[in-house]
Amino acid sequence: MELVECPTRQLKLTEAGCAALWKSTRIRPPQAWEGRQACRGCALGAMRAGVAPEKAATPPMRVARICVRCHKQAERVIQNRLCISCYNREGEARRGRDRNGHRPVLADQLYTDSIDVHNSSRSYTVTSTVLNRSELMLQALHTATENLWFTARRRLNIPVPGLQLSLPL
Repeated sequence: MELVECPTRQLKLTEAGCAALWKSTRIRPPQAWEGRQACRGCALGAMRAGVAPEKAATPPMRVARICVRCHKQAERVIQNRLCISCYNREGEARRGRDRNGHRPVLADQLYTDSIDVHNSSRSYTVTSTVLNRSELMLQALHTATENLWFTARRRLNIPVPGLQLSLPL
């Protein structure tokens, strides 16, 4: 059994082990803390797995489990946008009161906004109730399968049901 040097992870392993680690990142993307995160997109691992270098590029980063508002990784993302906590806070803002009957601070910060999203084959618009435009971009990235670019629109002056807002342009 011959061991080979892995320059990325600075360890020794068999060629079959290297190939298996690289293949495993394609089947189930590694979490940020996993050691095999370094195997993602490794050209050496791809060659040992018998994959041509041009097909070994790192697939788009998975952002499907990242909350668009707080940017934290969540086990459950509701409406392809928000973690449970942010979803509940938005619900309070829509109702106009929190559990203690007070007006939530978030109620004065939410507004409806839109961006145009473009990829190589089509263009579409994403519209949502947000705190800032980056939420719309992350929301579009949740379902992206290729590179995207964005065109900003002016903020829409559409009130969120239950909220009374004055929006700067």
